Amino acid sequence: MVRFKTGGSIILVASLAAHVYIPGLKILPYSITKAGVVQMTRGLACDFAQDGIRVNSISPGFFNTPYVATAAPREISPAHLRAALSGCRRRSWTRTPRSAPRCRSATR
Repeated sequence: MVRFKTGGSIILVASLAAHVYIPGLKILPYSITKAGVVQMTRGLACDFAQDGIRVNSISPGFFNTPYVATAAPREISPAHLRAALSGCRRRSWTRTPRSAPRCRSATR
């Protein structure tokens, strides 16, 4: 995209676990790595904005998988999840060429 000056879009997959801590769910290493994806998205969005490339991440919620089942030693009720997620709100870190000056770097 940069080489051919075509612009474009990059979409990364994070997780709700990157934004919210849910007590009782033992997934700290997973949360840390997904938070890294969120921060990488912000950095790449700033780096590529001048080239007309948008960088976004999506953060899906939890799915009942074997991994989640082993991480949750007890049944996590829907009410427990709603209480933990009550402070979570949708955020957008999209950077477009017009908003690129808002991206700041320690080296600039």
